[in-house]
Amino acid sequence: MDGITFGDMPWTLDIGKNHPLRQDILTTWPNANKKHWRLYALGIDAYKLSAFLRGRPNSLNYFGETGHLQLTYDGQLYRQLDWATFQRGMPRQRQP
Repeated sequence: MDGITFGDMPWTLDIGKNHPLRQDILTTWPNANKKHWRLYALGIDAYKLSAFLRGRPNSLNYFGETGHLQLTYDGQLYRQLDWATFQRGMPRQRQP
C-alpha cells in the first residue's frame, strides 16, 4: 500500500502526537472503544461549533478534529479532509 494517498480526519491522522482531548477521553473512559473513535471527533466538533452557530455567523472557517470546516453565507457546511500517504505501511500526514 506504500505510496497510496488518501483523505482522513486530523483526529485519526494525529495518533502519534500528544493530543490533550484524546488523553482526556482515555483517562475518563479507559475502556473507550477504538471502533467508535471517529465519533468522538464528530462530537468534539459538534460541541465546539454549536457555540459559533448560536450567534448565526455569516461565515465560519474552523480547523476542527474532523477536518477543515467552512460555513458559507447560505448556511452550507463543507468539510475538507487532510491528506496522508502510506509509507512503510503507516499513514504519514502530508503537509500543505
